[in-house]
Order: sequence, then structure tokens, then C-alpha cells
Amino acid sequence: MFMGPTMYFDILKTCVDCRRHFIFYAAEQKHWYEDLGFSTAADCVRCVDCRKLRQSDERSHADYQRLLSMGRKSLEDLSSFVNAALDLHRQGKLKSFEKVRAILNAATEAHPDSQSQEGITELRERIRSAEQGGDVDP
Repeated sequence: MFMGPTMYFDILKTCVDCRRHFIFYAAEQKHWYEDLGFSTAADCVRCVDCRKLRQSDERSHADYQRLLSMGRKSLEDLSSFVNAALDLHRQGKLKSFEKVRAILNAATEAHPDSQSQEGITELRERIRSAEQGGDVDP
């Protein structure tokens, strides 16, 4: 049984990350407290853009950790792993690609077919470009 606010109002807030003003809309508050079950002590402190960026950052970190700990990786897994590593590198959270290179080296032996080798070479090139300060699209 919901025991929170019964009325909601649009509130002008300032994002703690980018310092821009944003509106925490009444409908969003209702969704937070009634649908999602957030505590009424929970407060929206980030604008939508900063919340999405933070969620993306957290997703990249979780993907990187999950794929890092995974045993044998498919070419698709390797691509996801490199994408997560590149995202973390852009965020300044991954300084070195040593682990990524080691996994790509092991994958070279695990996937000897020419199509896989081409894919692995492409992933290596993306890492090399990122290290040289190039813009790397997934």
C-alpha cells in the first residue's frame, strides 16, 4: 500500500553533474514513488542527459567485468568486450589496454579461421587508434 505524497508538482532543480537547470516533472515523480517504489526520501539530482550518461557508464563497466571474467569468448563477445573497454577508456576509467590485448591474443589461437582473424585484426586496430587519440566508432 502506497503511503507517499498524494499530489505532485513540477520542481525546478539543478543537476549535480552539469549544473544545468532541469524540471523534475510531477508525472516522473509519480512514476518514481508509486510505480518504481522509490522511497519518498529519494530525490532526483541529475538531469535526464546526465542520468542516461551515468547509466551508460555503469552498463559499460558491468559489461567489461562480465566479459573479462568469461572463459572462451565468441567473436561477438570480443567485439562487445572491446566496445566496453573503449567506452571505459573514453570515460578515463581504463588507462591501459593490456588485458584487452592479452584476451585478443588468446582469441587468435582459439579462433583460427580467417573470418575470425579478420574480425580480431579489426578490433586490434580500433584499440590502436584509441591509444593514439583517434575517434573510434563501434
